[in-house]
Amino acid sequence: MATINRKVRKARGKRGGRGQGKKQRGKGTQGGCGLAGLNKWKLGTTLKYAPDHFGTWGVARRTKHMCGINLYQITQKLKYFENKKALETEVLDLTSTKYDKVLSLGDVPKGIKKIITHAVSDKAKTKLNEAGIEVVIG
Repeated sequence: MATINRKVRKARGKRGGRGQGKKQRGKGTQGGCGLAGLNKWKLGTTLKYAPDHFGTWGVARRTKHMCGINLYQITQKLKYFENKKALETEVLDLTSTKYDKVLSLGDVPKGIKKIITHAVSDKAKTKLNEAGIEVVIG
């Protein structure tokens, strides 16, 4: 019994396990820093202690990127829209173009009484309503 206790007392405070302490100073003996090598030389440890570490779960929703157009851009591009007779009919249909939302930067386009679009910002809606242009969301 005394021999066991003596061995325990001698081992207290020692950094044992790898021989000379100076040889084990860097991270090389651990196989790298942090999570390095989890899919290579530490694969067994990964599979045992963290089997769900690799892989993805769930389905990420694909969100549609909304493309906006400012009021001043409507004035500039009015002649390029698919419905080239927008000025004659006084109705601008943005649903058939790539633009989804009308934004408020710039002055209100002249010669238009009605704009059909998917979405409108609050500020643009107030600007258009003050100018007497009807906004239809559809």
